[in-house]
Amino acid sequence: MERIRNLEAEVQRLRKGTAAGQGTIRIHQGNRLISVSTDDILYIKAEDNYSRIYVKNGEQYYTSRTLKSWMNELPEEDFIRCHRAYLVNRKEVAEINRNNAVIILRNASRIPISRRFQKRSVTALFGRHSFDEILPVASFPVIHKLYKSSSAQY
Repeated sequence: MERIRNLEAEVQRLRKGTAAGQGTIRIHQGNRLISVSTDDILYIKAEDNYSRIYVKNGEQYYTSRTLKSWMNELPEEDFIRCHRAYLVNRKEVAEINRNNAVIILRNASRIPISRRFQKRSVTALFGRHSFDEILPVASFPVIHKLYKSSSAQY
């Protein structure tokens, strides 16, 4: 029984592309099949039933896969969902701007944080449940008010 569980865990690990530290995804672009390291991905943006992958070298890849399918393939410990339309590489997060409710990446890209995903995003990045535990409330009253009004949904 334990051997079956170990094999199932290994299959899941291989499906996510994390075998032996080789986190890669494959993207179909026309007649080409491109292999991209998960470390090179900045974020993925949903566009209806398609998605656009933004990578560190400035390139973008347009794919016919949904954000949900990428969530199932990418390692959970490396990517967080901060908005209905965005999946962000947590290693690329430079800061969170609480005034504007955005994540600012190392390349200066600004990714919105929705109220729905705010608690999960902050917890995933900082191990805390709210901005209040990280930053003083008095310095950012607007987002604090939004968070308090939506906290009943969580």
